[in-house]
Amino acid sequence: MIRADQQACGNGDYVDGSGSCTGDDKVALYAELSGQIDGLLTGETDTVANLANAAAAIYHTLPSLNWAGFYLARGSELVLGPFQGKPACVRIRVGNGVCGTAALRGESVLVPDVHAFPGHIACDAASRSELVVPLIRDGTLIGVLDLDSPLLARFDARDQVGCEALVASFATGAQSRLLDRAAPHLASKGRVHMLVDHRTYTVKPGTMAKQLVLYQEFGLAPQKRHLGEPLAYLVTESGEVNTYIHMWVYKDAADRAARRAAMSADPEWQTYLQKTGEAGYLIAQRNNLMTPAPFEPINR
Repeated sequence: MIRADQQACGNGDYVDGSGSCTGDDKVALYAELSGQIDGLLTGETDTVANLANAAAAIYHTLPSLNWAGFYLARGSELVLGPFQGKPACVRIRVGNGVCGTAALRGESVLVPDVHAFPGHIACDAASRSELVVPLIRDGTLIGVLDLDSPLLARFDARDQVGCEALVASFATGAQSRLLDRAAPHLASKGRVHMLVDHRTYTVKPGTMAKQLVLYQEFGLAPQKRHLGEPLAYLVTESGEVNTYIHMWVYKDAADRAARRAAMSADPEWQTYLQKTGEAGYLIAQRNNLMTPAPFEPINR
């Protein structure tokens, strides 16, 4: 078991009784936590019981948390599930706050200072940092794991990797029974096998042509190499001027995350990002993840 005298350093490391940081302990810590949860879930099929025990294990094993628990996807909302900590917000719209942002993006969100996060939802005023990891199974969002801490910068990349490994085991490994009935609405509605990333960019007045030339020269090739052919690439003719839109189609959130991660690692794409940042034409970006209406599927 992890020692009761451990706390978290401000940089996300742990402090033992002597006051020294022991960052290397995190790998062992998450391995131990995974084993604890697997033992707790063995032989049990009730989703509420499994989520409750998983939340309790996380809360009492990871140092310096003031909240740990799950929100479950219900339509356009996340609804409070089993947790440990003070009473929490019951419903969060997808796209709102740290939890809703992680659900919308289909990827983890690590926030060193929640007060610096636009639209942060303060369920517990004591919370200063937060880590949210989406639970995705068969390409479908099931919910999110949410961890809060009263310390600034409590979480780092090692915590994110550790929690993502836990969540991945919930969805695909021996602990997959944790999610077996977490989203009963999927059985009746069916799973969505197409996700459209609708992205709107706003440029400074008079710079649209320059931005498009810059993108065509440096950004188009690496983006198409990793994301495939766009569904559409549109420039506003009337209405909200100085904006353009492009739409990319993915099989699901996991497919989107994998493709965008590969693109982000591409040096050619990094060159484009550097050049567009230096040019300063772009002033705003907004994106929505959308699915086709059931009566009008997209045929590709």
